Amino acid sequence: MTVVEPLLTLFGIAVPSLLIVLAVRRWLEAVPWRICALLFVIVLADVGPAVVSPDMPVALDEVARGYPYRGLFGPVTSRNPDTNDTVKQMLPWMQVDREEIFSRRVPLWNRYAFSGYPLLGNAQSAPFSPFFLLTLFVPLPKQIVAMAGVKIFVGLLFGYLLIRREGVSPTAAVFGSVIYSLSVFQNVYLYYPLSSVTTLLPAVCYAVLRVLDDGRWRSFVLLAIVVAFTLVAGHPESAAHVALAAVFFLILEWLAPIHPLAVRERVQRTALAAGGALTGVCLAAPGFFPVVELVIHSQRLNALMASRHPFVFPPTALWLLLNPDGFGNPSLHNYRWYLHYIIVAPSYIGLIPLTLLPIALFPGAPRRDRLLMLLTIVTFLLAMNWSVVGQLLHAIPPFSFAANDRLRFVMILFVAILSARAVERLTRVRSRAVLVMPLVVLGLAAYVFVKQFGITLSALSAIGIATAATFWLTWLMNRPSILPAMALIATAVELLVFNFPFNAMTPRKYYRPALPIIDAIRRLQPAEPFRIVGFDWMFLPNAAAQYGLEDIRGSDPMAWAPYIEFFRSIQVPGQSTDVARVVDVNHPAVRFLNVHFLLAEPNSSFGPPWRLVYRGKDGDLYRNEQPLSRFFPADGALSGLWLREINPQRFRMAIDAPKPLLIASSQPAAPGWIVKVNHHLVPMVHVNGAFIGFRVPAGKSQVSVEYQPTSFRIGVILFVMTIAAMIAYPYMSHKGMANSAMR
Repeated sequence: MTVVEPLLTLFGIAVPSLLIVLAVRRWLEAVPWRICALLFVIVLADVGPAVVSPDMPVALDEVARGYPYRGLFGPVTSRNPDTNDTVKQMLPWMQVDREEIFSRRVPLWNRYAFSGYPLLGNAQSAPFSPFFLLTLFVPLPKQIVAMAGVKIFVGLLFGYLLIRREGVSPTAAVFGSVIYSLSVFQNVYLYYPLSSVTTLLPAVCYAVLRVLDDGRWRSFVLLAIVVAFTLVAGHPESAAHVALAAVFFLILEWLAPIHPLAVRERVQRTALAAGGALTGVCLAAPGFFPVVELVIHSQRLNALMASRHPFVFPPTALWLLLNPDGFGNPSLHNYRWYLHYIIVAPSYIGLIPLTLLPIALFPGAPRRDRLLMLLTIVTFLLAMNWSVVGQLLHAIPPFSFAANDRLRFVMILFVAILSARAVERLTRVRSRAVLVMPLVVLGLAAYVFVKQFGITLSALSAIGIATAATFWLTWLMNRPSILPAMALIATAVELLVFNFPFNAMTPRKYYRPALPIIDAIRRLQPAEPFRIVGFDWMFLPNAAAQYGLEDIRGSDPMAWAPYIEFFRSIQVPGQSTDVARVVDVNHPAVRFLNVHFLLAEPNSSFGPPWRLVYRGKDGDLYRNEQPLSRFFPADGALSGLWLREINPQRFRMAIDAPKPLLIASSQPAAPGWIVKVNHHLVPMVHVNGAFIGFRVPAGKSQVSVEYQPTSFRIGVILFVMTIAAMIAYPYMSHKGMANSAMR
């Protein structure tokens, strides 16, 4: 790695962050530069090692455990396999997004997996995510680090703005913002699209409160923008959770004491907030509508409809409120529980916040604190689906199809606000009764540590106890003026120490290494479109995207259901689509799918129609002697078929048919594909239930097979109309006011 890449990565965090600060200071609030600088320092404390190091904080080594990589690197032990989705899915999807954008194409179709399927419809590819677009100038794989840094900064900045509105000091507001933005929840999903959505929760709530407070046009526009960003950021399920949180904030504001005469105005501004959210949906339509369309036709929805029993947390999971590593940490290779760390560890909110929460229930506590405490408890019960309210939520669409345990990020935001308010009150409270809860919490945390230490917990797992004890000793020493700063420093240290090992640094050499077996494919590839397949575990699905190869396999729960049903005929029985293993490479469906090359582990052996064309330490390569073309006659012979144009979203060809014929293909007939013969739309014939077919007349025909999803086109129209309305409204409003003044 040259010095250029760290600089680009640093700029990838700094430049978008600066632009956001300038926009906030210009149109919203004059955030002090010293606060912005402090927030940026916190960001660098979190992701800095990944910025300056050539290594990566994602599980590149997990992929390298298998062939063809194993042949180059030997046996590899993953430092944290729990984060493998970032490498098996997110980085390949980002690669496709970038390829399409840099080729000046709208990123609509992913040709590299499942023989091709909607790229924009796969929400987690998130090509319109602001975090992705703002960091496009950073090369892969470092772009994912830059995105993480911008996410943290945005969460910290809007968390500060939101909590500052509670009337607390700047230091207390930063403290609360750190609780949320550096939480274990945000960290375990830091390199996933999910955190691109959850990090916007403070911004959404801040925008809602601004609309309720002032009802101004710029507040309306802010709400529309952040709602749109939330919908296209990469995780609709979490966007639904953000919407629920916004409703909670509306309820909180309505329960706040207001003068009876202000009720009408509050109703009007609530309606204005609803309008801002709806405007955001319209702005997000080009990216969001295709997602909805694919969800309806996805194998994920089929699986959820077949099994709608939510995961239930056992009571033992509550111990993790006292230590996120209560059962070890997968990155330390000492995790000892049957539940996934990513599922249970996000319950941790920090020991200092945990000891501060009861202050909201002390005599004399403001009503708002009690309401916030109530919302905290309700949200936690909603997330913990063993509760009655949690089960009720799971019965309501779209939450019936969501992993509602993730609602804990909403709870953490309420905790952050309560903690900031509590630490301000603590500067004025001297009653020793306040120490009851800290002593109980610290005692229980010490019990967990002592009981588990030497089995799962490392020495670092005592950091929460140490920082919380230091904070409360500061209070006992009667130093109220430094309590918010002490809470900020101690909590930042606690969360950074807990978080750092999880996103373990792995050697950069494992990212998209040069592979001789891939070079062999390049030397032998035909001029026509072709696909590949890996035998069994060879060359994991989605990896092909990083080498520009089209694979019949893939790994994505959002895969198009009809294709998955067809693929089951060649997949190992009982395997999930995350694995998509193929061992019967002589199945007729393999030939039908336009497979020209078979990759297998070294020293394999396959008979006709496979011919060995390369053998090396990274694997064996076989060529199919009898492949079917991407387009071929299904009921006769052609005089000729010539492909004139090939790109991911369009095939143009000239066909010479001696008689009317059905042309079949292995191009998936996902919604949005159309066929034109001699410039006229013709009906599509579904081949094998999932693929494009069409009829051509006798003689020569010009054929175009194009991907033009209606959902995207409607979304673009709605987006343009919304932008036009947003531009016109201030002008028309100003003109109307001027006319009224003249009269």
